[in-house]
Amino acid sequence: MKKYICLILSLLMIMSSVSVVSLAASDSLDDFAYSALLSDLEIIDVPSDGDSEPVSRGEFAQAVYNASHIEAMANGYEIPYEDVDATSKYYEGIYNIYAMGAISDSAIFRPNDAITANEALKIAVSVLGYNFLAKDLGGYPSGYVASANRLGLLSGVSTAEF
Repeated sequence: MKKYICLILSLLMIMSSVSVVSLAASDSLDDFAYSALLSDLEIIDVPSDGDSEPVSRGEFAQAVYNASHIEAMANGYEIPYEDVDATSKYYEGIYNIYAMGAISDSAIFRPNDAITANEALKIAVSVLGYNFLAKDLGGYPSGYVASANRLGLLSGVSTAEF
C-alpha cells in the first residue's frame, strides 16, 4: 500500500510542478503537460495532435482510482449521484473514490464538468488518507490546500489565489 501512496504522491508532485505558476480556485486542470503526463502513465488518452480538453471530474476520479491501484470496493455502496449510472465509463472510479469517502454526498456529481484545482486537491488528499488533517485545518477548501502544502503536493505552486 505504501508503494501506491508514494506513486500517487509522486504523480501529484510532478503534476503540481509542471509549468504551473498559480491556480485559482476556479481553474480547471487543462494544462497540456498535466494531460500529457496522465497519458504517458496510460491513465487517460490525449489526442496525437496534442489538442487536449480540460480534465473532467469523472476522468480525474477514474485517473486517481487507476493510478492508486486501490482495491475495488465490494458492491454494497450506492452512489447518490443521479447523473452517474453503472454504464458510465467513469463509474468504477467514481464508485470507489466515493466509497473511500473522497467525494461528498450530493444529488449530482457532474462527471463531465472540468475539475477545479480545489476539487482535485480534495480528492487527492482524501485518497492519500489525510482527510482528518484537512478537516482539522479548516475543511474544504482551505484545509485541503493546507494539507496538500504540508504533504509537499504543491511545492513550486503559488497558492495565493486558492
